[in-house]
Amino acid sequence: MHCILLLSDRSREPTKRFLDRFGAVFPNADTSQRNWTVMREPRACAFGPLSWEQWRWHVLIDLHGMPPEVERIVAGTFAHDATRALIQEHQMAVMLFLMSGPEEASPLDQLRSLCKVAWCWFDVGADVFIWPRGQVSWRASEIRHLSPENLDHDDILYFTSYGVAGDGEGGQYWRSWGLGAFGLPDLVCVVRNAEDQQIADVLFRSLIPYVMQLGGPLRDGDEVELPSPTENGQSSAWRVAQAPQLESLHFLRSPYGVQLLTRADQPIG
Repeated sequence: MHCILLLSDRSREPTKRFLDRFGAVFPNADTSQRNWTVMREPRACAFGPLSWEQWRWHVLIDLHGMPPEVERIVAGTFAHDATRALIQEHQMAVMLFLMSGPEEASPLDQLRSLCKVAWCWFDVGADVFIWPRGQVSWRASEIRHLSPENLDHDDILYFTSYGVAGDGEGGQYWRSWGLGAFGLPDLVCVVRNAEDQQIADVLFRSLIPYVMQLGGPLRDGDEVELPSPTENGQSSAWRVAQAPQLESLHFLRSPYGVQLLTRADQPIG
């Protein structure tokens, strides 16, 4: 589990200020950097461990901004135009990794832990938060209102995304991205027309938090009733269906597989 933070101003010693802030948020944490490495070539960067109680993180600070391979990943994330502008203007990049935590920690606990460290960077000037596994980027002003300690399944939409993945027989495959980071299968549906597209938006926004709350995959054959996306429309029933053929489609690959949702009144395919 990891995230990326971008800063547009590196002139005010953000690393030192981050460590001061980290020490304030995590009392008695070691912020001495004695186990850190500083490099000048091929890129000016510093990296090393952070720890507090049973939690372990690793931070990499690139003073030149994102390396090309990371830029390619970030270019594929969903982001508003204003966020894209800040990404283009950034001068410094921070890659933050959660390495380990208590054995009993849930995926949501792990997310809270990583965000608690990431939010320290907001306090010293980070402008952009990027969640690569969910293919999403946010300006600090869009996400820092969340309290890391209180992140819940309802907040998972900030760490996932959904949209068109590729073409299929009879329509377009829409899918979620990011549920695999929490040990869950991503969700897929087939969009055949404009009405389906409106319903797909309701489907993903409703089911992504539900699956996170459930903590496991949906059961094959279960049906969900979705409200109409329009004021005078009718509700629709969607069914969780087995679809092993989806595993061969590269644009639907996910660490824990995918689950297909199809209209209950339509055949799979």
